[in-house]
Amino acid sequence: MSDVFSPDGLLAATLPGFEYRPQQAYMASLVFETLASGGITLIEAGTGTGKSLAYLFPAVRFALETGERVVVSTNTINLQEQLVHKDIPFVRNVFAPELKVALVKGWQNYLCLHRYQNALQGSGDLFEPEAELQLAAVREWVAAGPEEGSLSELPFSPSPSLWSSICAESDTCLRQECPLYEHCFLFKARRQMEDSHLLVVNHHLLFADVAVRGVLGWQSEAVLPPYSHLIIDEAHHVEDVATDHLGNRLSELGMRQLLGRIVRRRRRGELGGYAGRLVTKLPSLGTAATSIMERIYSDLLPNVGKAEELASTFFAALSEWAGDRNGREEGESAWAIVQDATWRTEICPAADELSSALRTVADELSHLCTKLRDAGDLNAQAHEGEALAARARRTAEVLDWLVAADDPDSVFWLEREGGRKPIRLCSAPVEIGPHLASWLRQAIRSVVMCSATLTVNGSFDYVTGR
Repeated sequence: MSDVFSPDGLLAATLPGFEYRPQQAYMASLVFETLASGGITLIEAGTGTGKSLAYLFPAVRFALETGERVVVSTNTINLQEQLVHKDIPFVRNVFAPELKVALVKGWQNYLCLHRYQNALQGSGDLFEPEAELQLAAVREWVAAGPEEGSLSELPFSPSPSLWSSICAESDTCLRQECPLYEHCFLFKARRQMEDSHLLVVNHHLLFADVAVRGVLGWQSEAVLPPYSHLIIDEAHHVEDVATDHLGNRLSELGMRQLLGRIVRRRRRGELGGYAGRLVTKLPSLGTAATSIMERIYSDLLPNVGKAEELASTFFAALSEWAGDRNGREEGESAWAIVQDATWRTEICPAADELSSALRTVADELSHLCTKLRDAGDLNAQAHEGEALAARARRTAEVLDWLVAADDPDSVFWLEREGGRKPIRLCSAPVEIGPHLASWLRQAIRSVVMCSATLTVNGSFDYVTGR
């Protein structure tokens, strides 16, 4: 990389006020060597080193010469914006005009046109009354033709309940079977990703991808397209972010949102959610609609109602158990899970009942979906129902795991963010090292981790151990 970073190199010729920095030149050569030869390199580069250019130039050269994609991950939005709007355009202008770059966002950052149309048709089926006005504003935004259809493009901040009703989701997505696939904002972005030499992500998205690959297989395509070369800036945040994504969380709000997506009573007493949309579609099936309608009203609705009641009982019991623990200051709301007599005699049985009810709801959804596919014409509704059934089963599995709290390689606790907010169950691995080592060995050929603060007492031993 001497042709770029030397005192008479490319940067000296094109960057006003350029000052040769041997540390920057050395870092660039290390990055290129790592990408080309493989392995893991840790670099501590203090403020003023110019580390973003020191990894971007070699990453771009490597990607263009080999045709292999490089992922660059940052922790903060500020650094991500600096890369996307300043540093990468500069590299493209002076070094690689053919460079293709994609800023990668998660699924839920994009509007799903299919779910959005369902929301328009089911107006009144949203969480808060003001969401109706926001939905009308989203309609104007869509009519104006957004460029990428992402949340950041919206001229206002929609309520979480509204956006969760209309954003893209990987498990409910119809993909090529969707009638709006060719216009889909998310898949336009994914096609751009596939063609890009450089992908810019944040740590949360990176480790969400790692968590999914850990379940599906390291070589599978998850949140990100396949990649083998990775540069992690602000790497001192890796342990905290990875721990968060490799653990589990379960809250009463999340439970109610899941059940509310399946069945919801509207303000006027009408049936909403998945079941409500299904009922409006059933007349098109003719005689087949009768048995499906009976199943919805006689089996699905009562079982969802039972699950809601059991969820209220379970989380109330959790709050009472936490309230009996002493020594907590106001706002310091976290309790280690202890398998005491109350936990075993009250919490565990309540969790078992709720888990069983969630599995029953999942089974009812699966039965409905089988009938829908047999009847024909409602494959999209069957796909959504199967996704919701899978979520209910997964929620039951997570509930069982968290309440048992018997994995010696994990820690388990209850937490409340402060005041009287809902309580939630949490777990995290004691050490993320084995998880990340498996990922690095099996899926990644080269990794560069850099930060202004990676060493302890002048040594990388602590961070490599973690």
